[in-house]
Amino acid sequence: MLRFSVILSLSSFLIATKCLHVTADQALIDGICRKSPQPAFCQLCMREDPNRLSMDAIGLARQSTDCSISKSVKVSVDFDFISNSTVDNLIKDVCLRCQFFLGNAMKSLQAAQRHLDGRRFKDAANAAAGAGDNRQKCADLISGGFPVDNVFNIDFEILKEYYVNAPAIISQLG
Repeated sequence: MLRFSVILSLSSFLIATKCLHVTADQALIDGICRKSPQPAFCQLCMREDPNRLSMDAIGLARQSTDCSISKSVKVSVDFDFISNSTVDNLIKDVCLRCQFFLGNAMKSLQAAQRHLDGRRFKDAANAAAGAGDNRQKCADLISGGFPVDNVFNIDFEILKEYYVNAPAIISQLG
């Protein structure tokens, strides 16, 4: 009798786990991205991972944070390049402060990933939203005519779209 109970419990656990772990297909990706604030950026982000079709919804949410972190690193490197290429101390200061804010943004996104791993979706969404707050602090610093090229401005604006999407995608989990 005990053996039957163990088998029944194990079977129930496996069925429940299987139901919660539905892998992604393009329809799931499309559905998640359609509900995001920037569907085109969401699709672009999801295409960056060749394993996307084997991910569940949590994996796709994690992918949204991975994209945000990756873009943050690129923009932070751009700030480093600008800082090292100028003699203007004001520009250097702005770059260093923005790198600090982007570092905090990346920490928020990493915290969101830990919350996703622990299935604490509300905490994950709140942590991911913190990345956008830090990006905005940097945007406020450079809004007064920061002398950079258009490619940097485009990357910085794209970063905003990724930061908006990540918490929205995570919020769809529950």
